[in-house]
Amino acid sequence: MMHAVKRSIPVSGDKPDASSIVSGLGLKRTGPGRWRGPCPVHGGSSFTLSDKDGTPVWTCWQGCDRRAILDELRRRGLWPERERRIFSHEERRRYAIARAEAAELATTALDWYRAELAELNDRKRGSIDCQTGRFDEAELASAAHRERQLAQLSPSDVLAEYRQQRRENPASVHRLEQIGATWRRTCEAALRRLIDQSATEAAR
Repeated sequence: MMHAVKRSIPVSGDKPDASSIVSGLGLKRTGPGRWRGPCPVHGGSSFTLSDKDGTPVWTCWQGCDRRAILDELRRRGLWPERERRIFSHEERRRYAIARAEAAELATTALDWYRAELAELNDRKRGSIDCQTGRFDEAELASAAHRERQLAQLSPSDVLAEYRQQRRENPASVHRLEQIGATWRRTCEAALRRLIDQSATEAAR
């Protein structure tokens, strides 16, 4: 009988303590909740530590790698090790499905976002009559305002806006999704052709 292989996935361990790091490294106080002293990796006195709402935040101003510093703090017992939790086959299956769905959602939201920005740009151009110099002020202002709103969104904001628009304007969102997906596939195909062409030329 075969048994499912269980894999361990790291999760956060105990909360690190600033006072332990201060004591362990011999740091000197430079102000309220701030210390300075030798870097655990290279020595010197370029290592600073501050306590941000109970969480220690550190920097080596000589540019030591943060991962190397973290590893050294853990080696000295000044930073907690990461615990490892065993996930079942069913938990890993659900996690894989959730990741695939999230990736599909992000791709579709990006298709919608790009298509809407392009359409707003078309609206701005269409509001101006180049021959007469006249323009639809209200249409131009509306499109420009919406374009500025979208351009300032962070990736998480884009997802939130996409979900809201999908609820409120499903037909319009679906149309833009299709336009954006078509553009994406066209660009991907063109990029593949360019890569193949460059590889062929390099092999000559």
